[in-house]
Amino acid sequence: MKNSKWKELGFASFVVLALVACGTDIKNNATQNKEAPATADVQKEELKATFEIKNGDDTLADKEVTFKEGATVFEVLDANFEVKAEDTDYGKYIKAIDGVEEDTSASKFWLYTVNDKMAEVDAGEMTLKDGDKVTWTLSAM
Repeated sequence: MKNSKWKELGFASFVVLALVACGTDIKNNATQNKEAPATADVQKEELKATFEIKNGDDTLADKEVTFKEGATVFEVLDANFEVKAEDTDYGKYIKAIDGVEEDTSASKFWLYTVNDKMAEVDAGEMTLKDGDKVTWTLSAM
């Protein structure tokens, strides 16, 4: 009977140790999974775009900027240039970039393109993607 009791105790000890070992492995995997998003967040911060600012055909600025995933054209413009803007019923209205103001008497206004395509929404709604080229031009209409 003593031998049987020792066998039961040995088996119970084995089961406990096995469960502890499995629990440690599960905990380590959970920790590793929690660390993965932090790496993804770092990658989000390294997105780049090129911003070109023009007055007609004259290039006033041309620089590469960094931004986080989900940033809008306006947010990145405002973070990297001196911007005068108004919130309107139609969205963000850009009045000046780096001291160069619109000229309403000459019908010159700030317009922008992304990857050489005219934007269909205001700069506060257009989300940037890595590698985009944004060109702001003071253009006569």
